[in-house]
Amino acid sequence: MPAPRNARHCSARQPRGFSLVELLVVIFIIALIIGLSIPAVGKVRTSARVAATQSTMNSIAQAISAFTIDNKRSPGYFSQAEMGAASNATQGFSNMQNLMLDLTGAVVAPGSAAQPSGAIRVGPNTDNNRNAWVRESLVGASQSGSKNYLSINEKLLVRGKERTGIDEHKQLGDLEDTFGMPILAWTRNEASTQTIATIEDFAQVQVAANRPPARFYWNGNAAYLTQGVGIGTAARNQGEASNLNSRLSDTVRVANLTTLLGSNANPLQLTTGWLPSTARGDIVLHSAGPDFVYLSGKESRGNALGTSRNLGQDKFYELSYDTGFRNAGQPRNPSVDQVAAFDDLLQTAN
Repeated sequence: MPAPRNARHCSARQPRGFSLVELLVVIFIIALIIGLSIPAVGKVRTSARVAATQSTMNSIAQAISAFTIDNKRSPGYFSQAEMGAASNATQGFSNMQNLMLDLTGAVVAPGSAAQPSGAIRVGPNTDNNRNAWVRESLVGASQSGSKNYLSINEKLLVRGKERTGIDEHKQLGDLEDTFGMPILAWTRNEASTQTIATIEDFAQVQVAANRPPARFYWNGNAAYLTQGVGIGTAARNQGEASNLNSRLSDTVRVANLTTLLGSNANPLQLTTGWLPSTARGDIVLHSAGPDFVYLSGKESRGNALGTSRNLGQDKFYELSYDTGFRNAGQPRNPSVDQVAAFDDLLQTAN
């Protein structure tokens, strides 16, 4: 005899949904997995950008070496005496732009000539007759011919971004890393040949009439290190944290530039301390790295051996090249490369 209809209905198993506790547990597990994976994904992405930036700087270094071999001189259309002059602090013509004029063959006429079609006049000098006419379309473009040593990924050549300097230099563009910040170039002054006897022999903020020429000048990168100006696609103001920014005194900037660019090999022992006898390279390419700041005052590990310099609410540091050379009883001691503790990326070229 068939079971009553009601009996059949009651005996069927009813589907059971999740309880509130079970739902909360599942949500918690999902949130935990996401929380653990986001930092890992971020680290992978940062590592990829670091590798891409290093690859870009390596390509530039190879182009510099090829140019140097062919032309028996380092690239740079304008001399470091011009790049380091006081006038370039406001002109804002950068060492990297100076390199790229030679590496890409973008100069079409001297600044004293009549304006060629489609050219702009650029350079570190306030006297435009001493500058150069440049066809900006040639900077970074793939082209045939012996003048072209470097072809740049157009995504990394950014034009028109805010920076210190005249509009033509913004129009000429800045070569950026994969973090959206300009790649700096620190170029050795070939006119500086004297033995290093003082720190000013190695680095100065600008050309000084009463001093011998220095190996390096801060003014060659004033376009990026002047306070109050956001630079690059990332639009970061270096005046807020960089140990190289214009808010710092000349003395501090010179000390930090020497620490950045001085070679740790064969240091010179003087009565006042130790100084580099040579630079890391004839040209040092410099990326701010993942934190978007060149030698950031906020990097505790990098500044651990520096002297604190407070400006208002901001903390900066004076770095010391001779940190690793304290024992005067030894002719040569291993150096502590203070820059290695920062997240900045360096690439040398000779």
